Amino acid sequence: MDLARFLGRLWARRLLVAVAAGLSCATVVVMTYSISVLPPDIDTKQTSFGVGSAELLVDSEQSLLDTLDADVPSLASRAALVAASARSPAVRNRIARALEIRPTALSLVAFTQTSDAGANAETAAPSFEETGILTVSFVSTRDSPVVTIASSAPTGEAARRLAQAAQVAVLEFGRERARDAVRNQPQLTFSGERPLTAEDRDEARKLARLRRVALRELGAPSGEDVVRSQSLTRPAVTGIFCFGVLCVLILVLDMLLLMRRTTARAG
Repeated sequence: MDLARFLGRLWARRLLVAVAAGLSCATVVVMTYSISVLPPDIDTKQTSFGVGSAELLVDSEQSLLDTLDADVPSLASRAALVAASARSPAVRNRIARALEIRPTALSLVAFTQTSDAGANAETAAPSFEETGILTVSFVSTRDSPVVTIASSAPTGEAARRLAQAAQVAVLEFGRERARDAVRNQPQLTFSGERPLTAEDRDEARKLARLRRVALRELGAPSGEDVVRSQSLTRPAVTGIFCFGVLCVLILVLDMLLLMRRTTARAG
């Protein structure tokens, strides 16, 4: 009942409602297009930001390139752990120190994809256009021991530096954790009917190297500028919001006029 009454009052003030609709449409147009009077011109607004990428190989201490006995699925699962641990405050602080920014100015994201399709810098990381803050995504895939680092910043060069800082931070963090693990590892003792030979020791060291995880850089970080046309989502939502606010103001104005008339008649 109230809705029908409100719609009736808006219909009675349909001229003002038309003005409100025109102002809302004008807001959408101004937010979407760049309009020039001299010379007359109208172009779609464009936004630009930078994306960067780098890669890390989760490898055994004896490189995958040097042995056929490496357990790739196991290394792939460890890559997911590396990507998840890269969101730690220790990595965030290292990146912030390298770029001389506050840690709170960084957003770190980690996730695992079912395949490496689409794991690129432009799609993996939330864009700087969307978030307004520096963003780094650590992406792993279920069948690959590679961690992709995707960054987003105001410019391509800034995104490249961000990806490089993230790559170095994860490498340093991983090596520090590896040193702690080796330092805290208990000493192994061997027992058997025969004494331990030099060949046994070499084989044991070889197996230990295969089991130990090492992080390696894959190529140099890269960055590029991305230019996109203005999305219609934000202007459309703003236009609808403006129209709703103006309609409420019209109803309030109509109510005030109605109360004034009622008071005048009663007087």
